[in-house]
Amino acid sequence: MARRENTLRQEQWKLQQREAGHSRCLGNPRTCGSGIWKAGLRMSAWEQINAGRATGGGFSGHDPNADANKYKTRQEMQRAVFGQEYVDRQQRASAIGVELDTIKTQREGEIAQHNAEQMALIDKEFKRVEKEDVARGKIHARKMQAKGDHPEYSTTRPPPRRTKSGARAKFVPKRATRR
Repeated sequence: MARRENTLRQEQWKLQQREAGHSRCLGNPRTCGSGIWKAGLRMSAWEQINAGRATGGGFSGHDPNADANKYKTRQEMQRAVFGQEYVDRQQRASAIGVELDTIKTQREGEIAQHNAEQMALIDKEFKRVEKEDVARGKIHARKMQAKGDHPEYSTTRPPPRRTKSGARAKFVPKRATRR
């Protein structure tokens, strides 16, 4: 995904550089050698006519009203004035923007999923540690009670716990045997 994003960003940068060159040609007739400046004048006249702000000025040998009647959409006029390559470049730039947004959305989704998994692991570990602490506390309380030092219970030591092995031998009195 990162490779695709880098490729798209590089392509987007190249398109922006070409667009900057195109804009430079539109701005100054001396820097333009390909006729883009005059084409830009035609395009701006067409836009003014279609916006309802027709000006009285025109160009030598060209009637902007004819363009307004001939080309119905902005894209058709751009195609006629600047060429198909310009329109394709504009479409590709918008497609790259959409694809970059898609990649960004996918990455954010993957990051959110990864963070959720990590939080689940942290919660699981926290619960395990908390359970161990509770068990340790219970064991400590039992030891304190067995010693007779527990503050909540009596301080006298309880009798020892009896187990199966050897419990009888502890409490049965030993016989004194003399020979």
